[in-house]
Amino acid sequence: NINNTSMFKLRMGLSNNIILSGIPVVVENTVFDLPIGWNWIGYTPQLPQFLNTSLLNIPSGNAEYIKSQDYYSDYYGADVGWFGTLSSMQPFAGYQISLVEATSFVYNDATDVVLSSTHGSSQNIYSLNIHDYEFNGTITSAIYSDGERINSDDYILAAFDGNECVGYAEELIFPLDGKSIYPLMIYNNESNKKLTYEVYEKSTGQYYNVKQSIPFTSDMRYGNGIEPVVME
Repeated sequence: NINNTSMFKLRMGLSNNIILSGIPVVVENTVFDLPIGWNWIGYTPQLPQFLNTSLLNIPSGNAEYIKSQDYYSDYYGADVGWFGTLSSMQPFAGYQISLVEATSFVYNDATDVVLSSTHGSSQNIYSLNIHDYEFNGTITSAIYSDGERINSDDYILAAFDGNECVGYAEELIFPLDGKSIYPLMIYNNESNKKLTYEVYEKSTGQYYNVKQSIPFTSDMRYGNGIEPVVME
């Protein structure tokens, strides 16, 4: 049985279309009763909405992190709310949410419908098909050179499993301090794997090795906009 509140992961042998048949749920009556820790959730509204609108009924501080297959956001308190590369929730998508307190909530089915509101890379420097991978994890980073933090949109931070690119990120401006962060989502088919990192400079076409070597673990979550991971 497939229900309306869970997320499901499906491995396809070939590309194809799938038809899901049913009656739309009554959003305000569909309660998500979630324990503390990681939860896989569906999305009950019929139209996409901003993340901060969709999750308005979760008490402030009960949830700390949410991700989809390709984007993620952290919760920074009532004044800022959710911020990251995931800024809207979409029908047909599934999400993993991390709770610090057991929570029951219903989605806030509002009228601020959005067509698309996510942050993705505009570059084609790295080749990456996220559907090749079962697991993901995230590192919210800041780039440093000679001990000085770089605040510029001239760079791309990338992660590698051997010679294979398994994730890359461009600059995102963190609203609390106006500084550059690099929200890196990384993929792999092993739950624990050694990785290397590099920085690409768009204006010069130069590549730079990163000193740090943070291994991949499934569902890892390192750093945030307030305390990003240093990438030298």
